[in-house]
Amino acid sequence: MTSNGPPPAFLSFVLAFAPALVGISAMTMPDFSRGAAPNNQASAAVSASSPEMEKLRFLVGTWSAADTYEKTPINPNGGQGSGLYKTILGPGGFSLLTDYQYKGPHGESTGHQILTWDAKLGRYAGYLVTSAGPGCTVVSGAWEGPNLVLAGEFEARGKKIAFRLVYSDITDHSMTFRQYNSVDGSPSELFGTTLFTRK
Repeated sequence: MTSNGPPPAFLSFVLAFAPALVGISAMTMPDFSRGAAPNNQASAAVSASSPEMEKLRFLVGTWSAADTYEKTPINPNGGQGSGLYKTILGPGGFSLLTDYQYKGPHGESTGHQILTWDAKLGRYAGYLVTSAGPGCTVVSGAWEGPNLVLAGEFEARGKKIAFRLVYSDITDHSMTFRQYNSVDGSPSELFGTTLFTRK
């Protein structure tokens, strides 16, 4: 869900999935949102799909995002950003669909993200398209203890960027998202942090 990486999310997923050209909140996964606690129908749909999708139920709803970007070689000025994410259940409860709007140091963008469970790979799989540029950013990941971790790679400004998106401190009303980037094989470093708050 970023100037040099996907936005949170989703995210975002998201996990900030080319959103990297706009801002953290603009991607990842892992990039997700939710406005109110899921209703009984929504919960039933997730429960009927798989235990793995049940674990992502907390993402459903509308979230506001506040981003802080670190000063890095690919983003020397750092900066602040903000976004709005809305996540709903996909068909049959087998996926999560997220739409987002984002504004940051590098401009504004909108995007759409899909996150699902790939039983064959035994991992989550996500796909992000954004107004920041053509193509699709792909992520995959799993739970590492209490944290949801998604990863992938993309190219920006002639550089290959491998990213890792970590959702932590997850509660009913808030969560923290951190994006770590490795540029052209260099050691991974923190690119930015997003605080998601449920609306």
